[in-house]
Amino acid sequence: AILGLLSAQRCGVAVDDLPLIAAVNRYLQCQERKGPVVKLSIVDDLTPGGGTTAECAVASLGSGYREDPAGGEGVRASMALGAIGSLTILDHMLVKMSSTRYKPDLRAKVQAAVRSAWAWLTEHWSVKLNWGWGRNWQFYTLYALERAGMLGGVGTLNGHDWYWEGATWLIANMAGDGAWCDGDFVNLHDACFAV
Repeated sequence: AILGLLSAQRCGVAVDDLPLIAAVNRYLQCQERKGPVVKLSIVDDLTPGGGTTAECAVASLGSGYREDPAGGEGVRASMALGAIGSLTILDHMLVKMSSTRYKPDLRAKVQAAVRSAWAWLTEHWSVKLNWGWGRNWQFYTLYALERAGMLGGVGTLNGHDWYWEGATWLIANMAGDGAWCDGDFVNLHDACFAV
């Protein structure tokens, strides 16, 4: 839905900022409140001739379907990645439309939430599963990793070349007929997310 709103805005459709602010607040509510402070190192892939490195110590906070998924209950890699991608898009849209409702303190919370979600992912790093849910929705998780990484201009994350690791795993795990299996059965949506 957030990608659709971005596309509409890019096509000149007037998008009201009120539902965008509501979406921002919902994503913030669904992130853990407490977590260990970890080192986060992101090398961007947007700098011509080589990326710049941003390093910081940040709370490692995952995301789930419900408000404040305390103790990691319901926290999933797919949800953390979906939050990163969506918050990145929402930030871009609200800044572009010069929203007066998107106050500097809210924008700072969004940027901190994105850093904290990336930190959580580095603590639970795997391209082989959807942390918190095993192989279920693994291909969506890899798709969400690609979207979040591309939208955020992330080249490497704590030394992980997420694109290379994900692509290598996908190629190694493709069946002879070109299908991928998510858990116990093959779905068309798995192939779509994998491609």
